[in-house]
Amino acid sequence: MLIKLVDCHCHFDDYIDEGIDREIFREALENGVVCIVGVGMDFESSKKILNASKENDFLAPCTGIHPWESWKSTDEEIKKILELIEENIEVLAGIGEVGLDFRFIKGADKWQRQREVFEFFVKIAAEYNLALNIHAVNAEKEIISLLNKYDIEKAVFHWYTGS
Repeated sequence: MLIKLVDCHCHFDDYIDEGIDREIFREALENGVVCIVGVGMDFESSKKILNASKENDFLAPCTGIHPWESWKSTDEEIKKILELIEENIEVLAGIGEVGLDFRFIKGADKWQRQREVFEFFVKIAAEYNLALNIHAVNAEKEIISLLNKYDIEKAVFHWYTGS
């Protein structure tokens, strides 16, 4: 019996650029993967993931801005991601990859911007009842506090450092 698997966090957009995404998808499906959740790092990767999911029904797209990018993102970039979410609400698996990273991103000003962007996406997830695909590094208490504040019940944690 082949166990059915779900890859709940995959950055396959880089493989689209390299032209090897079809091979990777074929191998995954042959080995019991029934769904691959693609997560965006930024607007461009989110668009690639959405486009690939339109051609492959086993791909579940998420759009978002990764915390390594969010601290330097402009309000215009965030608006573009929001438009992408609203235009594709019927096909989205969730919002992600979003979150906080207090280990690899240093500086109170950068952390503050990460918080602002993450809270914005938490609000959007609550408004549209979408799952969150969360990057959490040395920030789990703040993240859980925000999830509780907005009554978020659907979330996948990636790189969780808590206990």
